[in-house]
Amino acid sequence: MADAVQTREAEQWGWEYRGRQVVVVEQQTPPVPAVPPPSVLATLEAKRATAARLRPVLTWVMVGAVVAAVVVAVVVQPLLGLVPLLVALGLAWMCWGRPEQLRRAAVKEHQLWLANCVSTMAGFERDVAAWQQDLHERERTKSLEVSAVRPWVPVGPVTKERVDLYGGTAAGWRAALLAMGSSLMSGGGRLVVLDLTQDSVAEPLQRLAEEHGAPIRAAVVPEHAGNPLTALTADEIGVVVAEGLRAAEPEQSESRGVDATLVQQVVECLTDAPVTFTRLNLAFQVLLRQLTPDQRGALTRSEYANLTDLLSESARRSAEARLFRLAAGVQPR
Repeated sequence: MADAVQTREAEQWGWEYRGRQVVVVEQQTPPVPAVPPPSVLATLEAKRATAARLRPVLTWVMVGAVVAAVVVAVVVQPLLGLVPLLVALGLAWMCWGRPEQLRRAAVKEHQLWLANCVSTMAGFERDVAAWQQDLHERERTKSLEVSAVRPWVPVGPVTKERVDLYGGTAAGWRAALLAMGSSLMSGGGRLVVLDLTQDSVAEPLQRLAEEHGAPIRAAVVPEHAGNPLTALTADEIGVVVAEGLRAAEPEQSESRGVDATLVQQVVECLTDAPVTFTRLNLAFQVLLRQLTPDQRGALTRSEYANLTDLLSESARRSAEARLFRLAAGVQPR
């Protein structure tokens, strides 16, 4: 089991190829040509069509007006014949003069409409050129951003406190521990390794650390010893117990230092015999006022007295929940 006590941003376990990102730029809506509608030209064409339909009728009415003017001038009075003659002239203008006038106006309006279309298309071409230029600029900027991203990225731990590995072989564990541990220590972190594999998986990491002058403190528990706490100092026992509780209860990791200190102080009170988990459990029960002097078990009277005097009543009450956790953590199973 490898447990990182402290992790730095410099920690790297390897490299991962992420590939090159495809340059994709969100396109803006392209400009659309707005051709001016020939509304005035359509109106003129409608008027010309109406005049063409009325020309036969107006022609016959004009002929009738001319005949009437001749009859009135001959039979009644020449001056009165001018009235139907003027009507005939007006009808003649309606038959030929007005259609010609509408035709010329339509030709002029058509030329103006064509000129307006040409001007509009020129503006549309300028808008398309500006749109394409903006698109090229954004693509170039995105390409520079993509090219600045490295395809190979460093791989580090996914958590800041603990990494769990499942399965594998001793060789794989050695390689993983060497890669993770060397990266962690090169970033300034500390590493606590509890090797329960019986395959010495921490030896490559230990040799590498020794070659680079890293401070190492190792404790080997005899293979056939009944007490794994033998040859450990009070400070080391405190760290071992606190780290074991933190592995079982990750959410209590912030109390690790206080737990280690409490365990160390309790171990310093157990001076009459080797420290075992059974004696530790009894010591915490004494601090919790759960044992009388006659129920002290493997504890001596002097050790019992030292434990009862270790904490004041207010300190014991404030640390009561933590003492229950420690007592349960070191209880022999």
